[in-house]
Amino acid sequence: MARSRQPLILRLTNVSLPPLLVGIFTSLFFIILQITVFEIEGIAHELEYYISTAYFTLTTGYLVFISRIIDNNHRKGLSRLLSFSKLGEDGKDEILSEFNDQRIPWREMLIPIVIGSIHAYFTGFDEFLRGEVRFQILSIYRSSQIVIIWIMIWQSTSTYLRNMAKMNKASRAIEIDLLNTDQLMPLTSAGVISILAFTGAYALLFIQGVDLSRIDNPALIPLIPSIVWMIITPLQGVRKRIGEAKEREIKLIDLAIDGDTEALKQSTIGKNLRNINVVDLMTYKRLIGNTFEIPVNVPTASRFIFYLVIPFLTWIAASIVDKFIDYLIS
Repeated sequence: MARSRQPLILRLTNVSLPPLLVGIFTSLFFIILQITVFEIEGIAHELEYYISTAYFTLTTGYLVFISRIIDNNHRKGLSRLLSFSKLGEDGKDEILSEFNDQRIPWREMLIPIVIGSIHAYFTGFDEFLRGEVRFQILSIYRSSQIVIIWIMIWQSTSTYLRNMAKMNKASRAIEIDLLNTDQLMPLTSAGVISILAFTGAYALLFIQGVDLSRIDNPALIPLIPSIVWMIITPLQGVRKRIGEAKEREIKLIDLAIDGDTEALKQSTIGKNLRNINVVDLMTYKRLIGNTFEIPVNVPTASRFIFYLVIPFLTWIAASIVDKFIDYLIS
């Protein structure tokens, strides 16, 4: 049997059901599993016990859902990039084939397993090993939750980064057009939407009642580096390419301003030189000089800022709800 070319987190949504529904079913599966564990251990089915594991049950479903959404966005972005490239059909097929190979080496998956196991050990599993827990099956289940969530986060993050690296590679076949840098916008969009996976997962973490002052929480440590990594990966080298194109274009404009109008034939506006004068050239030079060296537009920038403030807004909302409930109880 041929090995699957996708990680498990994406294979779960390779069905006819909508990704959102698959995500909901994933969360329901773990809720049912927890109910079963409670039944075996003879634990009362009280709401507070289920709330204590709400982050895990909600985040697993969320990651299954959002991973498919982000992967689909990356695929659309890659298709758009290829439509702007000068590659032949064989070249495009080669890039698509490479993109579709999303397998993660098993050796790499040992990393989240080890990290998750260490995290689980210091979060209560050490007591199980010493025989100091009352509910042993529940202890194993909760430790498994930690390992599973680390594996899911690693699989999703690894897939996003691989996708974006391949998109960046495909973008090198696109000739820089300083008057239309929107051709490279899928790279910026890919990084921004990938951040949604982190902001959503961390928003759920704040709902669980995480104290923002506890920066030593192991789940919070990789937040900022991961967001930076998500933005840098798809845009690696793009700023340099656009900067070099700007320098070349400005040199040609300066030559034309000095009287060598033939130099402009090598520029972006080489086919539209009829009746051009010095004033036009100076205006064009200012336009090129003001061109961003990173492809970005207002909607993309707005979306980026919104995604970053989601966890903070969620924390405020959770705090308000918590205070309101305390007020009702008192």
